[in-house]
Amino acid sequence: MIVGIDYGSKLAGTTVVCYLLNEVLITKQSKKGQDADQFVWEVCNELNISLIGVDAPLSLPGIYFGKLNKENYFYRQCDIELRAMSPMFIGGLTARAIQLRDRLITKTIEVIEVYPKAFVENLEYKELYQKKNLDTLSKFFKHLKKEFELKVEEFPTNWHQVDGMIAWLIVRNYELKTHREIGDNEEGLIIY
Repeated sequence: MIVGIDYGSKLAGTTVVCYLLNEVLITKQSKKGQDADQFVWEVCNELNISLIGVDAPLSLPGIYFGKLNKENYFYRQCDIELRAMSPMFIGGLTARAIQLRDRLITKTIEVIEVYPKAFVENLEYKELYQKKNLDTLSKFFKHLKKEFELKVEEFPTNWHQVDGMIAWLIVRNYELKTHREIGDNEEGLIIY
């Protein structure tokens, strides 16, 4: 089983875990005030997972771990190339995501960093991906659902759920070896 995670603030209720069960895409979202890290841990422990994609930085810029050719204290190569937010700017989220990865990773579970925004850039209807506008969510998701032939348990009610589904799509593409990736193997890759 593969899982996509839209990873949010610890207590905001914005973390979503997405997986396929009986050919139907399931999304589970943390509740406001609930510990998101514990929520992810509990959901993942219920499933027989082989691959997890997390929408959050899973590494730091190479300078912090002695990479001689790395001089940037704020961005990894993948962040620069995708114009993504610095893992240092969202330091608490980054630290939590790395800790979660280290807790989840085993000999049978692989954890990768995914980036739904980069995935969406390759879609014809990318202009509908307006995360501050709930009015475009329905239109965007209808296109996504049709293009990728998704069967869903429930229609998403917020962009976190959509990003969880996109994270799952990226993981599926990674498993099928039809994904894209950017960055430096030693410093960190973003899969999209």
